[in-house]
Amino acid sequence: MSVRTLIGLFSFFFMVNVSIAKSLPEELQDFFVALHQQGDKVTVTVLTPEEKLPLCQTQEIQRHAGSRNWGKLSMPILCDNQRRFIQVNVSVSGSYLIAKKDINREDALSASSISTAEGDLEKLPYDVLRDPLFIKNAVAMRQISAGKPITSTMVRRPWSILSGQSVTVFAEGDHFQIRYEGKAINNAVANETIRVRVKSGQVITGEALENGTVRVPL
Repeated sequence: MSVRTLIGLFSFFFMVNVSIAKSLPEELQDFFVALHQQGDKVTVTVLTPEEKLPLCQTQEIQRHAGSRNWGKLSMPILCDNQRRFIQVNVSVSGSYLIAKKDINREDALSASSISTAEGDLEKLPYDVLRDPLFIKNAVAMRQISAGKPITSTMVRRPWSILSGQSVTVFAEGDHFQIRYEGKAINNAVANETIRVRVKSGQVITGEALENGTVRVPL
């Protein structure tokens, strides 16, 4: 094989590799698309001036601080093993939950009381709810007007146990189970910590279960 042929092949593969390599804005776009729901329209705009963008042989986008994945964000980039920060604006258009009708405080939410809307998520409260499963059997903690976006601070899961309720407390081990009765001291939803006063007067702490019983770890 001639030297000219080798140089030609090298040039070809070099150009292919350059064309395959993604720019930092493209990698940021892919990063945020992967974080959002299928069907969301995600647009990432790099706010850091182009002349201030780091020139990296190797770059890795890392998770940013906080749970919000839209709006103005400071993104950490591992550039040749040095941490740099890029300012971006992430615009996301997608579906979210709204009240289909007026919902009163302590009302249980159901399919008939909620609906979905489409819009720019960065213009909504950061904790707007998007998954209908999240509010299955949930209870409104405040009045929610029809058409208003539903956020996590507006609802709670239903109480599994109420304060003053008689409950069965149990502890399990290998090949045995201990059961006794008591009264709940506080309200608790499923999988939440609850305090129970047993007949002896002792106060114990356990885990409230969905069926209204309390499990005490051994």
